[in-house]
Amino acid sequence: MEKRFRVLRTIGTLLKVLAWIVLVLAILGGILMAVAGLGSTMGSITDALGDEVAGYAIGGAFAAIVMGGVFILAGVLYFIILYAAAEGIYVILAIEENTRLTSMAVSGRASM
Repeated sequence: MEKRFRVLRTIGTLLKVLAWIVLVLAILGGILMAVAGLGSTMGSITDALGDEVAGYAIGGAFAAIVMGGVFILAGVLYFIILYAAAEGIYVILAIEENTRLTSMAVSGRASM
């Protein structure tokens, strides 16, 4: 039996691929953001101003880690939304296919 709605199947597949790309980029971006923030905050502040302002460096490092974590969480949220949209398309297509097959079986045209 021929599969119907090929474009929707393609869109569902593209959404799944895009979801995985978003997840990987968000994780890498969040880690890079945290590491870059840690490096720039800890190095520049303590070198330029001395040890008296080490508290600012620690606060900046904490902010860098938090922002990296928020970036990763946002990426995970987008991943879930995109992947759920793709699965929703596949569920609707499966319901349509099962309904069509059931209708054909009931009407006696199951051989089509």
